[in-house]
Amino acid sequence: MDSTITESGEQNSDEYLLKSSQELRLGNIGKAQMEIRVDGDKDSSSLASFLRKRLVRTGNHMEKAKENYHKKQWEAVLKHTKVAIEEGVDLCTELYLYRAEAFLATSLIEEAVSELSSAILCLFKKHGFKAPEKNEAINQDKFDKAILNITEDKVGGTNKQKALLFSYYGN
Repeated sequence: MDSTITESGEQNSDEYLLKSSQELRLGNIGKAQMEIRVDGDKDSSSLASFLRKRLVRTGNHMEKAKENYHKKQWEAVLKHTKVAIEEGVDLCTELYLYRAEAFLATSLIEEAVSELSSAILCLFKKHGFKAPEKNEAINQDKFDKAILNITEDKVGGTNKQKALLFSYYGN
């Protein structure tokens, strides 16, 4: 499917959002920002607006990390880099979850499952699990344990993140 449906019911090309999410997954924050800006002139997608704001915050933290690196303020470098990575990966995950919800709302189940699968891969990577290949069968026991580990407080999962996961996978 080459378009998304905005809140007003209009259809927009999401080619740039897809390119942006791919760049983000590769850690190319600057390129992700460029892809979002290309589509930003239309500004009719609330998702694009949301993503732009998140990317700007991520980019700002990377700039602060770079400035602190030149000042040899290592703790600040670590802090800003960590926040930028978390923002970037969370943004990637959220993008796929939003797209999955949009596909579910329009009864496009296969597309929704694909987007949900991509969101899961982002979560695996964020929390240090070896991510399975997208089409690889996942051992259900290992997967369930991984999901539980992701949502434990010691990993830093918020109640909102836990609620999202459990809304998809049950209690």
